[in-house]
Amino acid sequence: MKLMEEMQGNIRSCLLINPCLDLKGHFYQMKLNRLFYKQTVKEIGAAYGIANKNVEPFVETLADLSAYQSAVPVKIWHAASGVQFPFKVHSRKYEEIRYHLHAPIELSIHLPEKRLSLGNITDFYKLYEKEV
Repeated sequence: MKLMEEMQGNIRSCLLINPCLDLKGHFYQMKLNRLFYKQTVKEIGAAYGIANKNVEPFVETLADLSAYQSAVPVKIWHAASGVQFPFKVHSRKYEEIRYHLHAPIELSIHLPEKRLSLGNITDFYKLYEKEV
């Protein structure tokens, strides 16, 4: 998200598969569930190269999803079930934000038994191809 903001003129399109778009929201949701909280802290710490004790202060500094105003075309493929990040909390929320911005977005919710095909991915990227 941040990269699309910073390099908007250089990025033609963005494809996301089962994304975690609201890390702050996800973190606080996991904080309510002690069973998964410690693992979440470890994963965020490892991903960002920070000590576990610094994860919560770091997460607090993250921008809200609505802060991202990029107009880069986005396509999201999100499984309806069986994924760690529910589409209603992450992808659907981002879709609503982009609609209000009049920014191009396409959200595809699919059943777990339906596989994403390479043809779908290449078709999306071809829509926004241009010579550089």
